Amino acid sequence: MKIHLCIGVFLILFVGLNSSLSSETEEILDSVNNFRKTFADLTGVKGMSKLKYDRNLQLKASRYSTCDKPDDLKNQSTYFPSDQSVIDEFFEVFNQTKSDEIKKKFGFDNVLNPGFTHIGCYHYKKQCSETVMYSTEYFTKMRVVDTKGVCLLSIGPYCPHGSVENGMCKMKELATKSQSSSSKKHTFSFSVIVLVFSCLV
Repeated sequence: MKIHLCIGVFLILFVGLNSSLSSETEEILDSVNNFRKTFADLTGVKGMSKLKYDRNLQLKASRYSTCDKPDDLKNQSTYFPSDQSVIDEFFEVFNQTKSDEIKKKFGFDNVLNPGFTHIGCYHYKKQCSETVMYSTEYFTKMRVVDTKGVCLLSIGPYCPHGSVENGMCKMKELATKSQSSSSKKHTFSFSVIVLVFSCLV
């Protein structure tokens, strides 16, 4: 009986930890990290580590929840997720030009910067379209790109209240929007601890 209980505990723990991100978020995170790895392998860029997901950045990105881009978004380090076909076209053009300017034209200069370590994304309720124009030695092309949301990037974890202590953000009053989600996580963690304890004794 105890063996069955132990198995149940670890299954709950495994499923709970791996369901912390939505399928959309997991898909974007995997796509971004594959994109960075492919670019690093192609160009030999050093230090292109996997981006870690940051819920504080996600909360900040949710302020830009419509297709209208406010002026202050220009001062953020952004990435607008789109279809794989756009990434494929970027690589095709980049292979011809080897130009960093092409990264900017496609809006990939931040996401392909090895200095960034964290990312957080907000998914639009509907896709937003914008026009990208780029030139190679042989032609100039305009392309409509449909973006699925907005992602913000940071160097190290993003701390909405400022300074970091020992690599962690200082604990302050959490925004109301994030309190319910934090409460659910704590309830889950407590339940797992209780189950583990009952399994061991």
